[in-house]
Amino acid sequence: MVGFKVKRSAWAAALMSTVALGTSLPQAAYAQNNGTQQKSFSVAAQSLADALALFGQQAGIQISAHGDLVRGLRSPGVSGTYTNAEALSRLLTGTGLIWRFSGNAVVLERAPQAADGSIQLGPVRVEGASGAAGNGSVYTSDPAATEGTGTYAAQAVTMFKGAKSLREIPQSVSVMTREQMDDQGFARTEDALRHMPGVRLDGFPDTRNINVRGFKAGEQLDGVPMLATGFSMDPAIYDRMELVRGPSGLLTGSGEPGGSVNYVRKRPLDRFAVGANLTGGSWKDLRAEVDVSGPLTGDGALRGRVVGVLHDRDFYYDVAHERRKLVYGILEYDLTSRDTIAVSALGMENVNNRNWGLPRYSDGTLPGRKAFVGSSASSPVETQEYIADYRHDFGNDWKTKITYTRRKVDFVQRSVWGDAAVDLATGLSDANALYARDINTYSGWDANITGPFELFGRSHNITVGYNWSKNYRNYRAYDLSFFEDVPLLDQHNWGSILDGSNPGKRYEITKQSGFYASGNFKLLEPLTLVLGGRWTDYSYKIRQIGSSLWVKQPQTANGKFTPYAGLIAELNRQWSLYGSYASIFVPQSAKDYKGDILDPRTGEQFELGIKGAILADQMNVSLAAYQLRDKNRAITDDDPTHICAENWNLLCSKAAGKIQSRGIEAEISGTPVPGLNISASYTYNHTKYLEDSNPANVGKRLEPFKNPKHLFKLWAQYQPDENVLDGALAKWTFGTGLIGQSGIYTDSGARRYQQAAYVIASAKLGYRFNEHFDAALDVENLFDRKYIDLLGYEGYYNYWGEPRSFRLTLRAKY
Repeated sequence: MVGFKVKRSAWAAALMSTVALGTSLPQAAYAQNNGTQQKSFSVAAQSLADALALFGQQAGIQISAHGDLVRGLRSPGVSGTYTNAEALSRLLTGTGLIWRFSGNAVVLERAPQAADGSIQLGPVRVEGASGAAGNGSVYTSDPAATEGTGTYAAQAVTMFKGAKSLREIPQSVSVMTREQMDDQGFARTEDALRHMPGVRLDGFPDTRNINVRGFKAGEQLDGVPMLATGFSMDPAIYDRMELVRGPSGLLTGSGEPGGSVNYVRKRPLDRFAVGANLTGGSWKDLRAEVDVSGPLTGDGALRGRVVGVLHDRDFYYDVAHERRKLVYGILEYDLTSRDTIAVSALGMENVNNRNWGLPRYSDGTLPGRKAFVGSSASSPVETQEYIADYRHDFGNDWKTKITYTRRKVDFVQRSVWGDAAVDLATGLSDANALYARDINTYSGWDANITGPFELFGRSHNITVGYNWSKNYRNYRAYDLSFFEDVPLLDQHNWGSILDGSNPGKRYEITKQSGFYASGNFKLLEPLTLVLGGRWTDYSYKIRQIGSSLWVKQPQTANGKFTPYAGLIAELNRQWSLYGSYASIFVPQSAKDYKGDILDPRTGEQFELGIKGAILADQMNVSLAAYQLRDKNRAITDDDPTHICAENWNLLCSKAAGKIQSRGIEAEISGTPVPGLNISASYTYNHTKYLEDSNPANVGKRLEPFKNPKHLFKLWAQYQPDENVLDGALAKWTFGTGLIGQSGIYTDSGARRYQQAAYVIASAKLGYRFNEHFDAALDVENLFDRKYIDLLGYEGYYNYWGEPRSFRLTLRAKY
């Protein structure tokens, strides 16, 4: 056996000259201890050579391998509490290597194509069943999976294709891990998003918008851009949520410059596991959740998973109710040791009462928190989702993945909202009543290949891919009625008005496709240049009801290029500095005075930051400063010499509007001391008009009713071990959280409505009965702070924040 080099540090290279790491034990005891004793591991995603060096130190074991066996390979890392055998298996995920005991050492070998008595499990084969050998797929085939890691510090993300560590990406990236979702007991995707760094939600409770850095953010499903977004989903099906802040044109093509969220589904486990949760809480909140997974064949090549959810609840305000049913299933099959396919299906029904928010009284005050404007008739949303993917490992860390997604959302809306303030003396107001049925069928696919190569004596990585997305919208019904002088706050039965009788208005098709490429090029040992770009085609067309003619709309793009660039300087193994440029675009429909379509809006961002993986990679730390400009916004062309070619009596537009967003973000996540998990972030953002049609807007903040300047978020959970108070608290778990923000306001005529700065606290107390059962009591808004979450208009869109609530959860796990 010969050693392999670890380039990042001379001491590691010397130490690995014989690839001998750790201690010597008699072989029998060595194998037994490595198979049964658990310890804490924290190894970030990195080159396999470096990962093995760090793992050997933490495990206290000896590893041997041929030097050419690991050259050019990368490891997704491992974080959490495992036996040495389990941790090493996770460390080798996707490498095509297996391990076995040989004397006092662990030996790495290339996985055989076939061997008597071998077991195919995940992407490679495992020798025997005694635990004396293993592969890199102990839990799932997802190299960046967070499930079972026991930490909030994600080691890698997949939204940039392949498994990349956070320090390999010269842009602000955060991950909501499965561990944090479970610890905080999130029952809605919106709850998880609300606790992510820099995120502010607006929109309606069941169709929300994600705002980051003053702008909307796009969404992806398993790395495929989605054109129909905003519908509420259940977090029980996700392993993690990955968020990149700032323009994401390289990933998504067109879209708003706020960023992008990638929802990554749970994969089947390679060993049998079952979990069940029962929850009861304030306002008749009842929830049951079950998750079953494991191998379906003796050789483990076929694996499956099923997740089911039933959720039924009232709200803190009158009348409204929500009922959710969800079933998610996925099958995964290893065709060969290098080829894996997976198919999944999801069905969800969500029935609630549409809530457009409260009106104000004529004196500017709001009705109480229990008030509700809307109909007692339900607004159901039915979702069907199908996903298939194929992965192939070419060897030498070259991989390809093809993913197809299809989602159909059938949304029936029965809505009532105010059209004016409520008269304080009479309690009457004007109202709108709407019945609509909106069906969106989204489909898309992504194909990419990624891998390393050697050039000029240095190792580099590239990614090349293509994706395509289409959304077909069928606006099948639309009935809008107007009423004067109605008791808006008291009337909830609107009868047949909300049943709908008019046919739909139109059909819409939106398409987007594009080629993308990116690469991390090692210029010098500590310096990496990141270059990338995407060429995007975008089209949008409409067909009115009763017509067979599709009319192409002016929002188009052909071969629109969005560049991406960054520079990463590794200060040492823990810290790196970076700078980056990112861009995105939005096609426009407005025309100039010549009748030409305006150029697309463009979002451009410059960002500088520092990222760290400290405390033996158990903590992720980041600090970033950015400037983002949204340019070419359509504004009125008031030049009297510019006569509109098509509408001579109207003012036309020009692409001259500009908005600037500047800010600072800081984030920490992970395990600073044994038993303590923490996620904390601070965001400062100031978004203002630089150029606008109305000169009075220049210098003013953009949408101050939903974009606070300051955001602070914290969640910490602590489980003492046996060394604390002689183990008296070893079965208890303590959690606490804070969400704070500065004030927001909105102007309506001569009046200014505002919400002052506030902080909302939460707390948790948990108890573990044994290794299979535990219970937790959660309290949200611990001190019952009364605050306005969203500031709207005089007639609608004003929402109180949720009052204090309690939730008791019982969990079982096998």
